[in-house]
Amino acid sequence: MRSIAYDERHSGKIEVSESDLSPADEAFMLRASGQHTPDKQLGAKQTLTQVQTLFEGDEVAFSVLVSMAENQSPEAIRVELGLTPTQYATIQRRIRRKLVAFKGIEP
Repeated sequence: MRSIAYDERHSGKIEVSESDLSPADEAFMLRASGQHTPDKQLGAKQTLTQVQTLFEGDEVAFSVLVSMAENQSPEAIRVELGLTPTQYATIQRRIRRKLVAFKGIEP
């Protein structure tokens, strides 16, 4: 006999609340879902503007974030930006900390 949780996991439906999404996820989920309502477009633009403001003055971190959003591999990002593995990891931590502080949640 299977549990209810097992059936939910294997039913093919994945439910994610909007509060679980990071700012970068929200903008890309709109594009993937095909639901381009005016409210969602405005929300995505506002979130993108807030994220851009959040990373003002940290061009390398913003470049890494954009490359990650474009599904580039970590190796490709490092080569493109001329980063060592340590520098890349440090920038990832900095991005994560800024986004967590922005959303007011703990990972």
